[in-house]
Amino acid sequence: MKPTLEKVQEYFKDAEIVRSLYGQEFTGLKNIHEFCGEWFCKDEHNRHRCIWQLGRYATILKTKTMKIEVTEETIKSYHNDACSEFKTRIEKDFPALFKPTLEVGKWYKSMEHNKFLMCFKKDANFSNYGFDAEGDWSNLLGMGYRDSLIPATDEEVSTALIAEANRRGFKKGVKFKHNKVSFPHLSNDIFKITSNNFEFKDGRMLCGGWDIFNNGLWAEIVKQNPVYEWQYVYYDSIYELYALSHFFYKSKKEFLKLMPSLKPLHKVKESKRIRE
Repeated sequence: MKPTLEKVQEYFKDAEIVRSLYGQEFTGLKNIHEFCGEWFCKDEHNRHRCIWQLGRYATILKTKTMKIEVTEETIKSYHNDACSEFKTRIEKDFPALFKPTLEVGKWYKSMEHNKFLMCFKKDANFSNYGFDAEGDWSNLLGMGYRDSLIPATDEEVSTALIAEANRRGFKKGVKFKHNKVSFPHLSNDIFKITSNNFEFKDGRMLCGGWDIFNNGLWAEIVKQNPVYEWQYVYYDSIYELYALSHFFYKSKKEFLKLMPSLKPLHKVKESKRIRE
């Protein structure tokens, strides 16, 4: 039995690519019509194609992709209910919906460049500090990655700042002074780090309890020539013997000042060391 126009339209409603009953492949089913007891349509080039004949339909090679419209509210609802891993995926797929309202003084990372880490100061070029896309420190970061920024955790910031502190040479025994901008009341004082304990606290980085980073600025390591010291061979006139000093001295003058009753003869070069 020959189908009605409505049934033919229903049969091909989702068809995208069709092979006609005469073997031609085509797209677009326009103007479905009957001719001599058969059903035809026009393809994308306006040519007639047979799509039903003697109880047989043309072959559907590909159906149309179903389009589902998802509202912004639906996406954000899914985001609120998702686990942390899936939240990150949703934020990456729909960055425009999750563009953060940047807070001054807060740290942000880029979803596109895993080394980019920035403390936001101003929504303008060359106004922020942190690590660029190569992981290098900069006080002139711009807003080129704004759409991909998400808040960074304290642990991520701490890890990056500790690595930068190590690169700059902050460690036990190092002497440093604060710059005039970040610590104006301490700018002329020189301090010595007494341990390798780093701590990220209230936006500052501390080493051995001392502030070495604040508000985008690093303290300045004071490079001093090392002071060397040696053990000395001395003559003890009371016991009339030669001996090796237990302590180290940087000169005969220092030896005599501390041990006036003994006579230093010469230093032992093999015992040379840097004075802490």
